[in-house]
Amino acid sequence: MRAFPPDHPLALFHGGGAPAPEQRQGEDLDALRARAAAAARVEAGSTRGAGSRPQPPDPGRILAELPRGSEGDRLRVCLRRAPEQHGAPGALFVDVRVWNRDGWPVKGKGVAVRVAELARVAAALLDACDAARNDGAEGEPRRPVPQSDPREGGGRGGR
Repeated sequence: MRAFPPDHPLALFHGGGAPAPEQRQGEDLDALRARAAAAARVEAGSTRGAGSRPQPPDPGRILAELPRGSEGDRLRVCLRRAPEQHGAPGALFVDVRVWNRDGWPVKGKGVAVRVAELARVAAALLDACDAARNDGAEGEPRRPVPQSDPREGGGRGGR
């Protein structure tokens, strides 16, 4: 059987050099935990140190940013470009999303709007603004809001 020095990780599995549990010192256990954590990071292909986090995603060009809630969240309207695919640049889109105070988008709290949809979405938002201003607490618009055409890929019109 091959002998390993006491500080080698395999010494624990092949006998020799590994002290009995009651003989281990606290510092030795901490060193062993650090080596085990380093080995796990190498196995997982991660070179980040313990406790480090990846960088938040690039929000793109921020067109508007509004405070949202009391936790430091922000509602951002951003112009972004989708990732490159097969050497072709990604498509532009508008991202309307809630971002937390740490600079990360909040999962499930946003929508992406294609450039081809922008004019109709902007018109609908302006209609909603007018309706909210004119209606007060009544809740129903005074004039009908036009339904989107399902053939153009927008909204729930025609259902």
